[in-house]
Amino acid sequence: TGQYDAAIAELKLVLARDPADVASLLLLAGIYESTKRPAEAEATYQQAIRLRPGYFPAHMNLGIYYMNQGKWQQAEDPLTLVTKLAPDYADGFNALGSLEYYLDRLDEAKRLFTRSLDIKPTGSAYANRCGVEFDQHTMDIAAAGCRKAVELQPASPISWGNLADVLVANGQAAEADTTYRKALELGDKQLAINRTNADLLSSMAKFAAKTGQKRLAIDLARKALSQSSGVRVLYNAGKAHGLAGDCVRSSELLKQ
Repeated sequence: TGQYDAAIAELKLVLARDPADVASLLLLAGIYESTKRPAEAEATYQQAIRLRPGYFPAHMNLGIYYMNQGKWQQAEDPLTLVTKLAPDYADGFNALGSLEYYLDRLDEAKRLFTRSLDIKPTGSAYANRCGVEFDQHTMDIAAAGCRKAVELQPASPISWGNLADVLVANGQAAEADTTYRKALELGDKQLAINRTNADLLSSMAKFAAKTGQKRLAIDLARKALSQSSGVRVLYNAGKAHGLAGDCVRSSELLKQ
């Protein structure tokens, strides 16, 4: 719900009683990341790994942290290790596939997303594979994957937004507009619970811009940037500003 100071206080009480509670350390690190305290986040993830080197969620969270920071090379070892420590953990292959996608190794990303889906079909993996297929211009296949993602996680604004992107590429502008607006509606419901979700805010900024709501797009981008300087937030906010006609600010954010 965005009450980060209260959450930190609770977790520190837990850790005062049990300093080796790795699950609490991972939660604490995640909060540090969400509150622009990257050095403390990284140190806390690494502390968890020192305490339990074979605990794959700690390596997973550290790898995702590095991805969020745009530190692609540093993310590779922990995320690869997850797939070795937990070969039946679908999300591990999904996360490693995301890294390969960011590194523009699309065929390998698609292979890993497919491996994840073979283990356990999830909306996230379908959405990610849809992104690869979109970039490879296989739009019919991308549309099917994005629709499957929406089916599996109907409350996800990101899944609806991804589907809208594919619809635009397929020339279905009216349905795309309706789908972007559905993404914004679902995003508003999530923001009612936690208004500090930077990834969500920046994605909604992009969706608002794509439906011609320029003021809303700029406002959502500003709120996202006040919470995070992660690479996805910078990218989505940059796109939102560009689509809203503020090309100077867009250029600054995309360069970052």
